[in-house]
Amino acid sequence: MKISAQSFPVVVASVFLAASSAVGQRPGIDGTVERVLSERGSVRVVVMMTPPRPDESSFAYREPDRFLGDVLGDRGLVEQIADLPLAVVETDGTGIADLLDRPEVGYVAADEPMPPLLHTSLGALRVDEVHRDGVLGSGHAVVVLDTGVDYRHPFFQNGAEPKLRGEACFSTSESDVYAVSSLCANGLNVDLTPGAGLNCDLPSCDHGTHVAGIAVGNRVLTPDGNDISGVAPDAGLISIQVFTEFDDAGVCSEGTVPCIKSFPSDQLRALVYVDDLLSSSPGLDVASVNMSIGAGRFVAACDSSSILTEQIGALRDSGIPTVIGSGNDGYFNAVS
Repeated sequence: MKISAQSFPVVVASVFLAASSAVGQRPGIDGTVERVLSERGSVRVVVMMTPPRPDESSFAYREPDRFLGDVLGDRGLVEQIADLPLAVVETDGTGIADLLDRPEVGYVAADEPMPPLLHTSLGALRVDEVHRDGVLGSGHAVVVLDTGVDYRHPFFQNGAEPKLRGEACFSTSESDVYAVSSLCANGLNVDLTPGAGLNCDLPSCDHGTHVAGIAVGNRVLTPDGNDISGVAPDAGLISIQVFTEFDDAGVCSEGTVPCIKSFPSDQLRALVYVDDLLSSSPGLDVASVNMSIGAGRFVAACDSSSILTEQIGALRDSGIPTVIGSGNDGYFNAVS
């Protein structure tokens, strides 16, 4: 089930109410927003609109990009996310204050760049025991939201069936807050053409290939005689590139400019695309969506403040779990 503007009122209401009571500094605003504003003077956020009552029709809820554009005038960039009652906004502190004064605005969350994450997995999962039982993933596909995948690599070739079942790219090409460039082959925010899911060519762009290999790499014999494979060597791959190039020393680690990070808004667009793909490809059996992406340190559930929560829930309702690397920073009392 795809979360749309029509199906969003109840879930957004629950997110907004929980977030408003949980955020200590200011009702309806993510605390990270104020930190970024103090550091940069402007901020990139995702604005969640307040759902109308059942007997109301809300222009702001149906067309948040037009409504927010009218509120901000020429003081910010506004772009709606798919057909959801959410929009990416870039503006300054005055613009944020103006948004929070409008009852049509429910919650404002920072669209903060996130790095890729990766850690060991096959040994912990005892995959060899599952493989001995003949469970190899045949008939299924795994979606990898990452830096793209070099699916021409031998680890993804010569299997029983073609490995690649779908590909796309969602990458931000324009920002007034950060120095960014799209990593889609066409240079735009979205690329759905052949080759869109290939890996980018900056440092760390091999991350997605590594992750996909762990998930669905074919069984191969290495030159030193080791027999290796991914968790589900007979499963297919859907590669979705969700990273953006940052030429920004304030975002990249010292000495690593340019670098790659992923905006949650691009991750959300990719999750919506997975829903669309399921609707248009009824024979496609997706086992899971993998997101080895993350940042932050949370000691309590952050569902109420994440723009991804409801779309992840919608995929779960369709029987598709979204698996996120939330422990790779090694916290003993928190998660990423």
